[in-house]
Amino acid sequence: MDLVIIEFLTVQMFGYIFHLKFFRAVAFLETLEMSSETEAMWQSLANIALNDHQLHTAERCFAALGNVAKSRYLHETNQIAEEAAKNMVKIHLNFVS
Repeated sequence: MDLVIIEFLTVQMFGYIFHLKFFRAVAFLETLEMSSETEAMWQSLANIALNDHQLHTAERCFAALGNVAKSRYLHETNQIAEEAAKNMVKIHLNFVS
């Protein structure tokens, strides 16, 4: 398990993970069986994702942890954000035209 922890900590270097690193961290954790160590890693990644406003990653982490309420809340928040982004594009295109 030490190599697993080293790999995970490498991904989290300095406490911040860039967008592609979030994807890599999730993909890595998905290969592991759930244990107390993996659960701690999912929780750590969830906290970092929330702090870095990576709500899709946080949603996935809370789903893996079995926290349905947080996962569902983040899913709905992500849907609202995506809809708002689409509306902003429409407004911008109407303004430019």
